[in-house]
Amino acid sequence: MKKADPASRQFCEVLKDYIKRNGMPVTHAAEIMRRPAHTVRKWYKGTHGPHKKEIPVLCARMGWNYKAIFSQASRADVFFEQQVIGFEVLQHRYLELKLKNPFAALSLLIQAGALAFVYFLESGIEGKLVVESNFVSRMVVSPAVCEPGIVIPFEARGYSGLGFYVMDVHGNLLTEWRTLGNAHLDMAVLVIKSLRKPS
Repeated sequence: MKKADPASRQFCEVLKDYIKRNGMPVTHAAEIMRRPAHTVRKWYKGTHGPHKKEIPVLCARMGWNYKAIFSQASRADVFFEQQVIGFEVLQHRYLELKLKNPFAALSLLIQAGALAFVYFLESGIEGKLVVESNFVSRMVVSPAVCEPGIVIPFEARGYSGLGFYVMDVHGNLLTEWRTLGNAHLDMAVLVIKSLRKPS
């Protein structure tokens, strides 16, 4: 693939992540994009990529938000993780980077916290996100939601990955530390909602 074509490389990375995450055969992705299977296999392997003029059409056929993925202002992984992939790939990238560049890995902790924060907001748990200078972030659940107050720290634990736990403002654990993922976040939402103030 030509080095001068970053959009094509980006497309191939997103395609590979999407196919892996969804357990989708490459041939099925080829059918959706209306391209030959041998061509899409090359894109999946990263040996070739589509022409940049084709990418918006291919994204539309896959149901992806082209602007969200390829806008220069949103090239940070956090945005297309939210739009296209999810927590699994963010975990994988964190563990890969931890070996190569620990400081870059820490930056993913902030992104993970932001994504989890949005997940809680969308689940009806109101609060605010606080980011510390050591990259640890936490969600402080609105006092109007629960009594006593609840805090959700987002932190990395060695090679276990990116995770979180739920505690009250007195430091009592309400859930153990869990890796970030939809199932664990859903469990935390249920715990928090069970502690809601009576209306």
